[in-house]
Amino acid sequence: MEYCKPKHWLKYTAVVLAFGTALSGCAPQKKYFNEPQKPYDGSWESLQEMPVPKWFDDGKIGIFIHWGPYSVVGAKKGDRGYAEHFPRLMYDEPDYYYPLLEQRFGAHPPEFGYKDIIDHFKAENWDPDQWASLFKDVGATYVVFTAEHHDGWANWDSDLTPWNAMDKGPNRDLVGDLGKALRKQGLK
Repeated sequence: MEYCKPKHWLKYTAVVLAFGTALSGCAPQKKYFNEPQKPYDGSWESLQEMPVPKWFDDGKIGIFIHWGPYSVVGAKKGDRGYAEHFPRLMYDEPDYYYPLLEQRFGAHPPEFGYKDIIDHFKAENWDPDQWASLFKDVGATYVVFTAEHHDGWANWDSDLTPWNAMDKGPNRDLVGDLGKALRKQGLK
């Protein structure tokens, strides 16, 4: 396809950046946290009034992390979807995914399902201090870690569900551990 060639992609990106820069002067003024504000009451209306944190607008590089039990399987972008969609795809496309599960785990649904993959998500080599240091070294100013993805798995110590990183799999509060490490590095 013609538009996928690098020279065309660069032209397209330059046009989008120029257009975005031109429009940025027309953007409404944003409210920041240091301005007086009404307390958040949990409603959609109140959420729409919440100001954007100044550090978010000022941040040039942010790290967004999607990590959970689905990452154990090794499905990757281009492999029938993204890894975080594996919990649905394994049941939607059994002709493709059941052999993958059979090869990796020796079984497939109904004997072996997504809930069984959680036992294999250990995070035993994960070092949140190392991650935080790397993020700071590359110039990131903030990190967003998906605390709970659409699979219902919580990467934190949740009282709302037994399907959480403290009670199963890693047996540690992944979000809490990373949060502490990020704060030590001065990151949001």
